[in-house]
This record gives sequence, structure tokens and C-alpha cells, in this order.
Amino acid sequence: MWSKIRSVSQKICDALEWVLAVIVFIGIATAIIRFVPNILIFASKSTTPHDFLTYLEDVFTIVVGVEFLKMLCKPSSDNVIEVLIFLVTRHMIIGDTSSFEDLLSIVGIALLFVVRRHLRKAKEQSQTHTRQT
Repeated sequence: MWSKIRSVSQKICDALEWVLAVIVFIGIATAIIRFVPNILIFASKSTTPHDFLTYLEDVFTIVVGVEFLKMLCKPSSDNVIEVLIFLVTRHMIIGDTSSFEDLLSIVGIALLFVVRRHLRKAKEQSQTHTRQT
């Protein structure tokens, strides 16, 4: 009985993930549609550094949204780490951070790359081991 309840709850959770993925996709599509006129305005006028940061913030928001959608549609450790890398990068570039916070962000990104590399190697080794047996 408990296995049936677990199975049904897992199916419900999977369906909810897909519903959320569709909602996120609609949000990303809306953000891109609203962003297109901003590209034209940004390209046609002389911009200030503040305008450029606003532009970058919009771009990074869409990129993080796309990565989050990938994570919802195809959950894997690689996708989760990519989302985290983009989030830390966005915070470091867009945010008003101190040198120490930038250093911590860089160390965090480097650690995320190390973890991702380690996970890929472990996955490749397990696939190689599985093929050999």
C-alpha cells in the first residue's frame, strides 16, 4: 500500500513540475517579448553605465530563467550547478558588491566548476564501469 501511495505522489510531483515548467516558459516568453523593444532603444541611443547595467540585468534574468526551465524539464546535477553559476555571476556583475564579496563570488564559482567536473568524472567512470560488466 505504501509503495502505491509513493508511486502516486511521485506522479503528482512530476506533473506539478511540468505545470511549473510551462508557467516558467510563459514567463520567459513574455520577458523576451517585452525585452525586444528595449534592445532597439538601447542600440539607438547613447547609453549611460546605469542603462547598460539595467540592460545586463534584464539579459541575466532571462538567462537564469532559461537555465531554471532546463533544470525543471531535465533535472540533473549539471543543470542545478549551471543555474547556481549563473545566479552567482549575475549577483556579482549586477549587484553593488565590495571587492571581498566579488572574491567570495569568484571562489564560489570556481568551487561550483570543480564540483561539476568531479560529478562528470564520476558519472563517466560509472558509465565505463557499467559497460565493462
